[in-house]
Amino acid sequence: PEEKQIYVARFSKLYDLVTTLAAVIKELSQVGHPQYQDVTLPLPCDINTSKAAEIISKQKKELMRWKTAFQRYLSSSPSLSFFTRSQLVECLSAMEREKP
Repeated sequence: PEEKQIYVARFSKLYDLVTTLAAVIKELSQVGHPQYQDVTLPLPCDINTSKAAEIISKQKKELMRWKTAFQRYLSSSPSLSFFTRSQLVECLSAMEREKP
């Protein structure tokens, strides 16, 4: 019984972490990060909680970096505010695809 409790607790923690990761990835997509449009982030079946937490930390840093950069883009080019978020995402995604 104690072994089952440990297994269930570990699964529950990992489930919470993966759910958090999905929310961060979703937010990166919604705020217009061009590399996170229609992205799939595969996770290995044997992922552990520390590795999941590390991935979440990395993605949260990318989210903050992108939000800061996006605000800087809007400040330096006020005309961008005439576009909707989805138009900007499409433009940035197209620019990302055209990179050499």
